[in-house]
Amino acid sequence: MEKEGVRFGSHGINHLILPLLEMEEIEKEVLESKTLIESKLGKKVWAFSYPNGDYNEKVINTINTQGYKIAFGTEPGRVTYGDNLFNLRRMNIHEDMTDSIPMFLARIAGLW
Repeated sequence: MEKEGVRFGSHGINHLILPLLEMEEIEKEVLESKTLIESKLGKKVWAFSYPNGDYNEKVINTINTQGYKIAFGTEPGRVTYGDNLFNLRRMNIHEDMTDSIPMFLARIAGLW
């Protein structure tokens, strides 16, 4: 997938709810996930998606210091100029949207 232009970000090594963890554990979750993906793909990982969409300032600071440039929450919608780069909206694509190309295209166009 990566060879065809799909870009991968990380999501934490164990999908733990990061704001509930101590700083050491947050750093481990964030760094180990990034390191593993980078070692497999041979490319830098610069995007993060918060497990369950949960984050706080402690998590954002850790993401930032680990070299991530953007992070996604769980709010639906499109990204616009001036948005907070560490809480970007996203368009979720679930199984029902991938059953057909027209449904998939409608979803990414914001029609469904």
